[in-house]
Amino acid sequence: TAPLGMIRCFPAGKTLGASLSQVDGAITRYPGVGVMWSTFMAGRNFTDAQVAEFARQIRARADKLPWLDIAVDAEPDRKDRPYTPAQFVAGFARLKAAVGAHPKIRWVLNLTGYQFAQRIGAYEAAFPLTDVLAVDPYWRHDQKPNPMQGSKQDVLDAKAWADARGLAFAWGEWGCDQGANQIANLHLAFDLVEAVRPDRLPYFHNVGGTGHGSWLSGDSWAVYRTHLTNLQGA
Repeated sequence: TAPLGMIRCFPAGKTLGASLSQVDGAITRYPGVGVMWSTFMAGRNFTDAQVAEFARQIRARADKLPWLDIAVDAEPDRKDRPYTPAQFVAGFARLKAAVGAHPKIRWVLNLTGYQFAQRIGAYEAAFPLTDVLAVDPYWRHDQKPNPMQGSKQDVLDAKAWADARGLAFAWGEWGCDQGANQIANLHLAFDLVEAVRPDRLPYFHNVGGTGHGSWLSGDSWAVYRTHLTNLQGA
């Protein structure tokens, strides 16, 4: 089957209200489309009452969606994260326990994908909590290996790792930087999608930053739409 499109919602402002607003906006704007929701827990001193309320709100959103994947602290392996792997796992376990079982919710271990084989071992304690392994591949405008997100081999390694453990596999987010190589990179990206067939594939991630971005326009938008249409029809 073709991968399912999804909307990726980030924890805007790292506050509950802003994060809920993002999910509510996705529900309204993209009816019938599932959401991977990047939440925030690790290294934060939430009270039990706050966690219980967050869990209640998560369940309420899941009731409105065809499915909801929860990525607790997405990309915990980034070097700029202010918590340890153990703190990440503790936050993951605390939120999952508070939410409890729900037929539409799956729990996601969402790493950058960078140096996957070397980094995955640090999160062994999260494996029993996990339903889905996700990685976040990006293609740079200069076509050099991305120092933050995973390479093609990292994605292949992650897919093999998930398959060996009976987990679903997804791309949490992805993108191709603007520039002369964006269209070539889009072709490479969709070739990799065809190779690993992720269970979830988000719509193209528009990333802005100093001197770079991954938004689409003109010919690159046309190439993206052609690939996505072919993929959804597969």
